[in-house]
Amino acid sequence: MAYSELFKNYSDIRNFMRRFYVYGFEKRQDFTAKSSRSYDDNRRRLDSWLEDYMSFKSEADGRAYRISFDSSSISHNPLYKSWKAKSFTSMDITLHFYLLDILADGKAYSAAELLELLSGRYFNCFDNQLRQPDESTVRNKLNEYTALGMLRLVKQGRRNLYCLAQDEVNWRSWQLACAFFSKAAPLGEAGSYLLDKFAEDCEAFDFKHHFILYTMDSKLLYELLEAMNSRQSVTLYRCDKDGSSIPQYVCPLKIYCSTRTGRQYLLSYSYAAQKLLFNRLDHIESIEVKRAEGRYEEFLRLAQEAAPHIWGAGMLRTDRLEKISFTVEAAADEQFIVQRLEREKRCGTVRQLDAEHYRFSAAVYDARELLPWIRTFIGRITAFSCSNEEIERIFYDDLDQTAAYYLQEVQADGEE
Repeated sequence: MAYSELFKNYSDIRNFMRRFYVYGFEKRQDFTAKSSRSYDDNRRRLDSWLEDYMSFKSEADGRAYRISFDSSSISHNPLYKSWKAKSFTSMDITLHFYLLDILADGKAYSAAELLELLSGRYFNCFDNQLRQPDESTVRNKLNEYTALGMLRLVKQGRRNLYCLAQDEVNWRSWQLACAFFSKAAPLGEAGSYLLDKFAEDCEAFDFKHHFILYTMDSKLLYELLEAMNSRQSVTLYRCDKDGSSIPQYVCPLKIYCSTRTGRQYLLSYSYAAQKLLFNRLDHIESIEVKRAEGRYEEFLRLAQEAAPHIWGAGMLRTDRLEKISFTVEAAADEQFIVQRLEREKRCGTVRQLDAEHYRFSAAVYDARELLPWIRTFIGRITAFSCSNEEIERIFYDDLDQTAAYYLQEVQADGEE
């Protein structure tokens, strides 16, 4: 069978792209779940979509491919191409053009009338290799396009009639909004599809930190948001290290997005652990909606109460809080330091102690998660404390190691 750039199941190509984009440097022999033919076909698909961003590193046991690019230098998210490569059948594409051609006159027709017109105008007039569709096939396609908003259902007594939906949108006036939405929104594929309607590109927006990783998780995000809106519990199927799927029965409550990496996390109530847990969306293979959750409001209150004490996606323990604080020195003409404290803090408070000292304090579930951020103020920190003694030890040990390293460098420069 000839190779096709199109594919039927997005979850398969998503897992493949995740192996390259999230982890990187995968070799042919690393893909053991399916045949080598599947690896070759999927890699050729990625090459066709992302040829300017694919690279490889030659090793003794083969080439390790990866997806690599600077997100700040690209005008459009290249991963959106994966959503526009879904396969279709010959009947799908045939009915698409035939039906829209018939309905272009603005009239409304029943499924039976459309089937008769299809036979008379097209299938009986051309040397079609396709068999004529039956009425149920035509009706299913009509209902599909009605759900998409392409067609409008008109009731005439007991008859269901279909006509083209009126499109009176001035697309030109929405071009800037679509361009911004395609880059800034979690479900930006919608904006990218709308931009395809314009002949010219719109490059009005550029982002210093443009995270595109979420593109592969958009379908999962949509399904989770639908479950949350309907107050439903779900079963998550998480990908284990050995490639197996681990089911986890949870009640989805809130989506968190990292401003540092762009990764998306689901905060949910785990029925097995009986507490709130985080799951990375790119570690979830699929979800299955279970049932309506009568205790949803109760679980949602737990999430709202926990929110002021969440810094990252750890939440290893929720039965106690760890208090952490540090003081920085900032002169009167260095208010940008204070502004940065206020802007970057995810929770907690900033209080002025005197003319040149400011203290950040917070009570969080896992104080360890603050250490990378706190270290960015090294050189200005005059005091540090944490109710977790291990966190204090780690902080001061890091300072001692850093001081010892610079002392060695200074001594080496002196000897030279």
